Formats: sequence, structure tokens, C-alpha cells
Amino acid sequence: MTTGTWRLTALVIRRERLIAPFWMALLAVLAAGQAGRYAQSFPTAHSIADFAREMAANRALTAFAGEVHSPTVAGMAVWKNADAIYTVLALIAILTIVRHTRGEEESGRAELVGAGVIGRFAPLTAALVFTAGAMVATGLICALAMISTGFDVTGSLCFGAAITAAGLVFTGVGALAAQLTEGARAAIGLAALVLGVSYLVRFTADGSGLTWLKWLSPQGWSHLVRPYGDDNWAALLPALALAALTAALAYLLAGRRDLGHGLIPQRPGPAGSARLRSPCPWPGACTGDCWPAGASATPWPGWSWALWRAPSRRCPGRAPRSRSSCAATPPRPRRR
Repeated sequence: MTTGTWRLTALVIRRERLIAPFWMALLAVLAAGQAGRYAQSFPTAHSIADFAREMAANRALTAFAGEVHSPTVAGMAVWKNADAIYTVLALIAILTIVRHTRGEEESGRAELVGAGVIGRFAPLTAALVFTAGAMVATGLICALAMISTGFDVTGSLCFGAAITAAGLVFTGVGALAAQLTEGARAAIGLAALVLGVSYLVRFTADGSGLTWLKWLSPQGWSHLVRPYGDDNWAALLPALALAALTAALAYLLAGRRDLGHGLIPQRPGPAGSARLRSPCPWPGACTGDCWPAGASATPWPGWSWALWRAPSRRCPGRAPRSRSSCAATPPRPRRR
């Protein structure tokens, strides 16, 4: 059932060989760069502690960035950028896994590849192997970037693990959404909805002080790790469990559905529209008006004004026509 997995994995790596290293390095620079700026701005432990106390007292900032767990340079750098890194990496995971699963089916490439010696689960396995590996590599690179800046090794590895956990959770969510829907856009929308709800729950928990609400949010689990604070490794267990559960469900659904179909059918559009059965509803279609000269060269306000003024400007030599004679009157032949 997984024949050809490694060939497809190599193909995914080849297709992602430029964009994946870019966003990995970008997130690592974001993490370590903020720590370097704070080290220059707050050279003493007293100054960074005062800054941490001031930020922790601001409920609005706490809601957006999370709680301050460590009044150190590394702890404040994590407080500043961790939530943004978790969210961006989760979105990258969703886009990547959907692009190489549902996106391949929607474009027809999966059917073409499936004509060869390819197992049923090989495309899903290849996408999961690459995306999960990229999430682990991103966490490791961010941890090494923090260690190279001179921060604690244990706290840096804990921070990298929290980053990886956020990516793995939404890798599984994206894979499951790709099996549920019939289109790549719908899969991305469904997985992004889960991400938005997760962020909203975490935001509410930190903004209201109800810390227990974080246990209901996948992003909240990464915040509960508390790098450079007490390094709560146990908070990673729910994230790993959910990632494994969603991946297992994705495999289960992939084995029960037809290629190109999903469990959630697409809603058909309207059968017809009375407004588009004739050209008469459009401005100037039944009056014989000249198209205003300023309509193509002006922005929207000028374009709207030109359309409003158009009925008063008739083409020379042409009489206005009624709406009832619009479809019945043939066009006039051009004179040579």
C-alpha cells in the first residue's frame, strides 16, 4: 500500500527545495534576532526584569503574546515571538500538506502518478514524511540558533520542541482536512478554521487569566511548555497525541474514499440566474449609449460617475431604444 513512497518523497523534496529552506531560516532568524536585540537593549538583569514586569502587567499584550514565564533576555525573546512563530509554522504546515495531497488530486497529477506502480497510501505518506520532517527541522534550527546566541541549552531545546509540536499538530489537521473535502481551497479553509479557533481560545485564556483554557487549544499546549522557565515537557504530550490521531484518521479516510472525492461534498452553485439571461440589466446595454471615455481611465469613483452620466450622452446619429426592443433589434451594418 506504500509502494513508491520514497520516490514520491524525493519528488516532494525536489519541489520544495527552494521555499522550505527559506521559511526555515526566516523563522530561525526571527527567533534569534529578537533575542539579540533584547540583549543589546537590556544589558543588565535588572533592566530586563523591569521590562518583563511592565509587559506582564499589560493584559492586552498578554492576550496577544502570551504570559511572561521568564524575566530574562531569552524568556522575553520567546514571549515576544513565540506565538507568531507557532501560528506561522502551523499555517505553513497546512499549506504544504494540502498542496501535496488534495492539490495533487485536484490538478490531476495524482491520477497520472497512480497509473504507475504506486501504493494507495504512498502520496499521503510522502506528504506527511516531508512536512513532519520539515517541522522537526525547523524546531531544531530555531533551537540551534538560540544556543548559538549564548542561551541555555535545555531551554533552547524546549523552545524548539514547542515549535515542532505546533507544526506537527497542524500537519495532521491539514492531512485530515484534505481527506474530508473535495478541493484544496476547501481543505485549507477547514484547517485554517481549526487554527483560528485554536488561536482564539489561547487568546481568550491569556487575556482573561483563565490559564486552564490553554489545555483546550493546540497552540496553548506550545505556550504551556514555558521555555526558559520551568521547561514543562509534559505539555508536549497532548500535541503529539493529536498529531498521531489526525494522521491515523487521514489514513483511514484515504483508504475508504475514491480519488478526487471527499466525505464532505461540494455544494453546487445555483442552476441559473434571471439577472444574466439578457444583456439588458447592464448599464447602457439597451439604450444604445456610448461607452463613457473616462470609464477606462479613471478609478472607481470616476468610473461610477461616468456610468451614471452615460444615459444623457447619446451617440451621434443614433436614437435611443426602449428596453423591450433590445433583443429584437438587429445590429446596424457598418458602412464601407
